[in-house]
Amino acid sequence: MTRRSRNITGAADPRSPLELILTDMLRDTVQLPDAACVGRGELFDPMSEGESREDVDERHRTAVRLCWECPAIGPCRDWSIGEPASDGVLAGRLPEFRRPPGRPRSNDVA
Repeated sequence: MTRRSRNITGAADPRSPLELILTDMLRDTVQLPDAACVGRGELFDPMSEGESREDVDERHRTAVRLCWECPAIGPCRDWSIGEPASDGVLAGRLPEFRRPPGRPRSNDVA
Protein backbone atom coordinates (compact mmCIF):
# COMPACT_ATOMS: atom_id res chain seq x y z
CA MET A 1 0.00 0.00 0.00
CA THR A 2 1.32 3.44 -0.95
CA ARG A 3 1.18 6.07 1.74
CA ARG A 4 -0.40 9.28 0.45
CA SER A 5 0.25 12.79 1.71
CA ARG A 6 -2.52 15.03 2.87
CA ASN A 7 -3.06 18.48 1.46
CA ILE A 8 -4.01 21.55 3.47
CA THR A 9 -7.69 20.57 3.58
CA GLY A 10 -6.80 17.14 4.95
CA ALA A 11 -7.78 15.32 1.74
CA ALA A 12 -5.42 12.67 0.44
CA ASP A 13 -3.02 13.95 -2.23
CA PRO A 14 -3.05 11.51 -5.19
CA ARG A 15 0.58 12.26 -6.10
CA SER A 16 3.39 9.97 -5.02
CA PRO A 17 6.06 11.21 -2.60
CA LEU A 18 8.51 11.44 -5.52
CA GLU A 19 6.07 13.60 -7.50
CA LEU A 20 5.64 15.87 -4.49
CA ILE A 21 9.41 16.27 -4.07
CA LEU A 22 9.97 16.96 -7.78
CA THR A 23 7.07 19.40 -7.90
CA ASP A 24 8.54 21.28 -4.96
CA MET A 25 12.03 21.32 -6.51
CA LEU A 26 10.73 22.61 -9.84
CA ARG A 27 8.31 25.17 -8.41
CA ASP A 28 10.67 28.10 -9.05
CA THR A 29 11.96 26.86 -12.41
CA VAL A 30 11.41 29.31 -15.22
CA GLN A 31 8.43 28.47 -17.44
CA LEU A 32 9.07 29.10 -21.14
CA PRO A 33 6.28 27.25 -22.98
CA ASP A 34 6.80 29.22 -26.21
CA ALA A 35 10.56 28.67 -26.29
CA ALA A 36 11.95 27.40 -29.59
CA CYS A 37 13.96 24.73 -27.75
CA VAL A 38 10.93 22.87 -26.41
CA GLY A 39 11.28 19.28 -27.60
CA ARG A 40 14.73 19.92 -29.09
CA GLY A 41 16.90 19.58 -26.00
CA GLU A 42 19.37 17.23 -27.67
CA LEU A 43 20.72 20.15 -29.72
CA PHE A 44 21.87 21.89 -26.54
CA ASP A 45 23.53 18.94 -24.81
CA PRO A 46 27.29 18.61 -24.23
CA MET A 47 29.35 16.30 -26.42
CA SER A 48 28.29 12.65 -26.20
CA GLU A 49 30.69 9.76 -26.08
CA GLY A 50 31.73 8.85 -29.62
CA GLU A 51 30.41 12.11 -31.11
CA SER A 52 32.82 14.04 -33.32
CA ARG A 53 33.79 17.63 -32.53
CA GLU A 54 32.41 18.68 -35.94
CA ASP A 55 29.01 17.11 -35.17
CA VAL A 56 28.88 18.82 -31.78
CA ASP A 57 29.82 22.18 -33.28
CA GLU A 58 27.12 21.88 -35.95
CA ARG A 59 24.53 20.82 -33.38
CA HIS A 60 25.47 23.71 -31.10
CA ARG A 61 25.37 26.22 -33.98
CA THR A 62 21.84 25.02 -34.75
CA ALA A 63 20.89 25.47 -31.08
CA VAL A 64 22.27 29.01 -31.01
CA ARG A 65 20.33 29.92 -34.17
CA LEU A 66 17.15 28.63 -32.51
CA CYS A 67 17.86 30.77 -29.46
CA TRP A 68 18.44 33.95 -31.44
CA GLU A 69 15.08 33.51 -33.19
CA CYS A 70 13.29 32.51 -29.98
CA PRO A 71 10.57 34.72 -28.47
CA ALA A 72 11.66 33.63 -24.98
CA ILE A 73 15.36 34.59 -25.24
CA GLY A 74 15.03 37.48 -22.75
CA PRO A 75 13.54 35.52 -19.85
CA CYS A 76 15.77 32.57 -20.72
CA ARG A 77 18.91 34.74 -20.52
CA ASP A 78 17.72 36.21 -17.20
CA TRP A 79 17.22 32.68 -15.82
CA SER A 80 20.55 31.39 -17.14
CA ILE A 81 22.60 33.90 -15.14
CA GLY A 82 22.22 31.83 -11.97
CA GLU A 83 22.79 28.46 -13.60
CA PRO A 84 26.03 26.51 -13.17
CA ALA A 85 28.51 26.24 -16.03
CA SER A 86 27.77 23.61 -18.66
CA ASP A 87 29.47 22.21 -21.73
CA GLY A 88 26.22 22.57 -23.65
CA VAL A 89 24.49 25.60 -25.15
CA LEU A 90 22.61 27.71 -22.61
CA ALA A 91 20.45 30.70 -23.51
CA GLY A 92 22.05 31.09 -26.91
CA ARG A 93 25.59 31.02 -25.58
CA LEU A 94 28.22 28.49 -26.57
CA PRO A 95 30.19 26.97 -23.68
CA GLU A 96 33.44 28.76 -24.51
CA PHE A 97 31.72 32.14 -24.21
CA ARG A 98 30.32 31.43 -20.75
CA ARG A 99 33.57 30.46 -19.03
CA PRO A 100 34.97 33.06 -16.65
CA PRO A 101 38.31 34.57 -17.58
CA GLY A 102 41.41 32.98 -16.13
CA ARG A 103 43.37 29.81 -16.47
CA PRO A 104 41.95 27.08 -18.73
CA ARG A 105 40.49 24.00 -17.13
CA SER A 106 42.98 21.19 -16.60
CA ASN A 107 41.16 18.94 -19.09
CA ASP A 108 41.27 21.55 -21.91
CA VAL A 109 43.53 20.54 -24.78
CA ALA A 110 46.05 23.18 -25.81
